[in-house]
Order: sequence, then C-alpha cells, then structure tokens
Amino acid sequence: MSKPFSIIIIELGDDATRRLKFWRQTLLRLASNTLPGIAGADHFGKELRGAAAVATMAEIERLLREALVELSIDINHAGVPISDLSPGLRALASDAYFQAMSMSSKGDKHWDNRAIVTRLETNMQIAKFPARTSSTPQPPLDGKTIRASHFQRIWTVLDLDESAIPEANMEIALTAMSTMRNDVAHGNDPISEIFHEQASGKSAASIAEHILQLTRLVDHFCLSLSSYASERKYRIT
Repeated sequence: MSKPFSIIIIELGDDATRRLKFWRQTLLRLASNTLPGIAGADHFGKELRGAAAVATMAEIERLLREALVELSIDINHAGVPISDLSPGLRALASDAYFQAMSMSSKGDKHWDNRAIVTRLETNMQIAKFPARTSSTPQPPLDGKTIRASHFQRIWTVLDLDESAIPEANMEIALTAMSTMRNDVAHGNDPISEIFHEQASGKSAASIAEHILQLTRLVDHFCLSLSSYASERKYRIT
C-alpha cells in the first residue's frame, strides 16, 4: 500500500534538510578555516561557495517539483469531482484545457475548451491532475530559478490561508540564493568577482546563514502541505 502524501512530503522535507545541512556545515568549516587545504578567500573557497548556492537552489526546486507531483497523485487516487475542489485546484486540474486554448486557433475546439473552464464549479468529472513531466516544468512551476513568487503561486493554487513565506529573513535568504545561483550557473561574472572580498552577503558564513533560513522555510512548506493533505483542505465539501 502506498504512503499517504502527508507522510511523503515530510520524508521529502527530511531529505532536503539533510542535504542543506551538509552544505551549511561545510560552509561553516570554510568560514572557520577548518577545511584542509581550502581557505574562504582563495579560488577553491569561492568555487565551494558557488557550488553551495547552486546545490541549495537545486534542492529547493526538487522539493517543490516532487511535492506537486506527489500531491497530484494523492488527489488523483482520492477520485474527487472537479466541482468539489477548491477554486485554485480546479484550475490546476484543468491545465490541459488551458494549454490547449493557448496553442489552438479560435475554432470550435478552442471555444469548447473555453466553455469547459468557465463551468468548472459545476463539472462533475473526476479531477485528473498533471502527471510528472520531464519535457516541461511541473505546473504551476515555470522552469525558472525558485523565488518567493513560486511559493506564493503554489499557495494561491492550493487556496492556503497562511503565509507562504512567514518570515522576512526566509524571503531575503531565498532572493539572495536565487540571484547567487543564477550568477554562478549562467556565468554572469567570473567566480572571483561574484565572491569578491567586498561582495556583500556572500561570505561563507553569510551563505551558511541563508541556508539555515531556507531549511526553516522547507520545514514550514512541508508541514503546511502535510496538514493540507491530511485534513483534505483541497475539498470544499
């Protein structure tokens, strides 16, 4: 028997937290000059900071993607009519119709799909959420580096009342790490310039603090979604 999503999301969070803690502990050792043969200000130290930024954001992206996939599987198994879903989830369950409208001409099929999506609150068809996809971003993600807007988008789709990012320090850390990740991954500047001695907020200790805040954000995200699933908040009835 498969595990319920309320358990799966906690396990996904534990996996992400474990890997984030590894990078944080590594950076704290770099900051205290206790990594053999590597100093924070030398080239390898800067490369290590860059690797930490890229790996951290990869973990956040993976968590959000896997959470959306597993939640879709969970609700699909529940066999919920579209009309019984919360409004945001109706839109996600009807993603195929919206995609078809965006790619079709204004013919009969286009207008048939329009009619369907304007009557979702009375649609008794069993909801079928998007399956895992490798060719396109997992809806409602867009393939871009994760930022605060992605968390808020998920919260909007799920119709959650509480804050997606409850503390300012979490959002500051997410913005800083997203920007850092893009600068490194896209080669916007040389590593030596990205992590220049005078670059604000990019020391090993600063990045370690950002990762700590993101670890706390992961906990909030996973606990919120676990409660959401176990209490079946995706239903309006």
